[in-house]
Amino acid sequence: MIKSASISTGQVVSKYSIPQIKGADNDSDHPTYLLPITPQHLTVGTDLSNLHLYDLRAPSTSSTPQTHFNLHDNAPISSISSLPPTSTSTSNLPRSLITTGSFTLRPFDLRSGPLPPSDPQDDDLLSSTVVQNVGKNRRYTRAYCGMDNGTIHAFERGVWNDMVERIKIAKKDVEVDVLVDVADCGFGKHDVKSERAGAGAIAAGCGDGIVRVVRLGGNRVVEEFEHEEGMESGEGVVALAVDCDGALVSGGGEGVRIWYERDLETVKETQEKDSDDEDDSEEDKDESDDEEADKNDDSSDGWSSDSDSDGPSRKKKDNGNKKKRKKGKENMKGLPSRKKTSVFAGLD
Repeated sequence: MIKSASISTGQVVSKYSIPQIKGADNDSDHPTYLLPITPQHLTVGTDLSNLHLYDLRAPSTSSTPQTHFNLHDNAPISSISSLPPTSTSTSNLPRSLITTGSFTLRPFDLRSGPLPPSDPQDDDLLSSTVVQNVGKNRRYTRAYCGMDNGTIHAFERGVWNDMVERIKIAKKDVEVDVLVDVADCGFGKHDVKSERAGAGAIAAGCGDGIVRVVRLGGNRVVEEFEHEEGMESGEGVVALAVDCDGALVSGGGEGVRIWYERDLETVKETQEKDSDDEDDSEEDKDESDDEEADKNDDSSDGWSSDSDSDGPSRKKKDNGNKKKRKKGKENMKGLPSRKKTSVFAGLD
């Protein structure tokens, strides 16, 4: 069953049933992936590799989806991504998409149906995202697919038979469970080495609980965020999205985090200041040794006459540094330095 709810009230307004294959158990074909491709059309992938296309304008009680069976040899559909409309499109709405499942990627045309799948890859395809204006002269559209072995495979639009790039982002046993385009978020823009014509950025949510930002063009990881400290084994990042403020939202385990690019810059500045403070602390240590000797010789309140004016100010400076370090650690957890509010009851 698919339920549609109002985002204003949270009340369910319509329900759509998922067709079951005759002769199979009624509970055998569960939904695995859902993607709205236009305001009126919804696609749903299932456990048995079937793709359903719903017209949301039809009454939910009598709506029967168009169904295309067995796109990936009965393997669950792991992801669906829409392709941007071409320059010849009159509606400016996507009419093509890709699905992934098992070892293959499959292009799909909403007017003519499924196209031939790609060649089998060396591991399972778990996720996908489509990025425009990449490659030489920014003229390519590519589908990036997260693999079960810590890599990302890139496929050229129109040349779906095999990958054109392989990007290694993690260890072999780390799954790339979710991908999202983050070119407009600002993540990785400080990485001058990877910045060049045609470069974009994608974020990968991985099975080890780490969100990795990959700068395209240079094809290297330029940012790493720990979604949740001390996550139990098997709880990876399973959801990524970009919100209306240009922040990256990650979900996994029992937590949801919001990552702001400006907070990451603050973290980097704090780290640089902490590094400078560590250098200064070596010099302060030598001075404090001298002061300790003066303290032992002086019978006053602990400060010698030569250090009365310097002592309190140095103590205040140290406290300030500790405060900065604490603030940096909070930002490293990915939370903005402002009051958290929720407009939905129960989300607290």
